[in-house]
Amino acid sequence: MTGRSSLIGAGLSGGESPLVWGVRVARLGRTDVRVHLVTVVWMAAVLLSSLPRDAIGLGYAGIGLVVWCGVVAVRGLARGACRRGGVALVWPIGAVWEDSGGDGGWVCDVGGLCVTAVIAVGAAIAMWGLGWLGSGGQAIPAALNPLVPGASLVDLAVRGGGGAGAVALWWTYAIGVVLTAVHCVPARPTDGARLVERWLGRRGDGISARRRTNVAGLVGAGLIALGGVVLGSTPAIGLGLLLGVVTWWDLRLISMPEELAMGLAQPPLGGDRAEVPGLPGDEDAGKELPSQAELDRVLEKIAEGGMASLSRRELRFLKAETARRRDG
Repeated sequence: MTGRSSLIGAGLSGGESPLVWGVRVARLGRTDVRVHLVTVVWMAAVLLSSLPRDAIGLGYAGIGLVVWCGVVAVRGLARGACRRGGVALVWPIGAVWEDSGGDGGWVCDVGGLCVTAVIAVGAAIAMWGLGWLGSGGQAIPAALNPLVPGASLVDLAVRGGGGAGAVALWWTYAIGVVLTAVHCVPARPTDGARLVERWLGRRGDGISARRRTNVAGLVGAGLIALGGVVLGSTPAIGLGLLLGVVTWWDLRLISMPEELAMGLAQPPLGGDRAEVPGLPGDEDAGKELPSQAELDRVLEKIAEGGMASLSRRELRFLKAETARRRDG
């Protein structure tokens, strides 16, 4: 499995971990923008699922994806404004900074939530102002339900908003609501997970905070999937499964540093330096690395960002060092 992950990761931008597999699409200042492989598959699935006669139609789905790109871009620019470069990985739920030259802290994470909430409220007010949501004495129209695009768009058309502009406005509202709600869940890779982890780790215990956040995230993802089953919403089921898998993978990765630390606690026989073969193309391939100092740096990086934050060279070093110390 590791070899297959390495092969796929080498063909994409990122590394061996599936959490960072992405296709580079742009470079904005010092920020490298990549689209995650899951996002590419999701977009293709949205278009294909719109083709049957009982579906919303390819045109409506296409407008929705264009609007999604716009909302994600606005949200990403707002979050990126408080960072100093790094890697912005675009998931179906928006851009997530996997590696940053400067962490924006609470303001950056809360800012992402505020932006999507403002977008949703603004679109809803616009639809109401155009008379597409009915008068105040009527029941809440189906057009306000973001989980059922087909019924919502039909209701919107009946109320007088059947053009392409109305469809785009509704998608703006629906995507804003969904992204805001999703990023309140403490599951990976949402803003909610970052906020909860910051709060739990305010005393400095980063690994414990990350683990507890992921446990809460698994519960939240499970509830989303269960709600999708109860409501008959396939998108909600898929979203819950996606968040659950990503959170589980991150939980699995953060447990590895402890196991590695236990196996690497004792220095190797014969000194504290080792010749570690580099990867093809590495500038320092074949050079000797100061084992303990390099190991301490790599373990510290894992504690801060998880195994997914390591480069292929660092993963190679870690595997070689583990094997060397295990064999004595």
